[in-house]
Amino acid sequence: MFKSIREFIFLIKVQAEIKAQTGNQEIVDRLCENPEVVDVIRQFNEILRTNNGYNAKVAAFMTLFPVYAFALTRGTYSLEEKIKFATWLNDANAKAVRNINFYNNYLEIFLSAQSKMHEFCIENNLNPDELISNK
Repeated sequence: MFKSIREFIFLIKVQAEIKAQTGNQEIVDRLCENPEVVDVIRQFNEILRTNNGYNAKVAAFMTLFPVYAFALTRGTYSLEEKIKFATWLNDANAKAVRNINFYNNYLEIFLSAQSKMHEFCIENNLNPDELISNK
């Protein structure tokens, strides 16, 4: 029971993080009402919790990376939505790089998400360097 409550609270934190980054409740709903995305969030939370360096303060932010990367690979979302996900992934990565120690601690997560973003860009003839939000 406590695990379910903990997972629910974490899901709410991830939703708040997505909303803070995107400013778009519709996107939050589209992502977080998808059972596959909820599974990604749950699985990633467990991975973070079993990591010795678990930091509750950054866990929701870190979850953006696998969520956006996962969404880029699914046919559930339109090309326009996927471009937004890639842009927000790029923005989150730029934010993470500002603290090089933080970035290096979670390098594998960042590189995995970046790899999926670059694959998406190649498949859709997009330049990843141009995916910068106006926010």
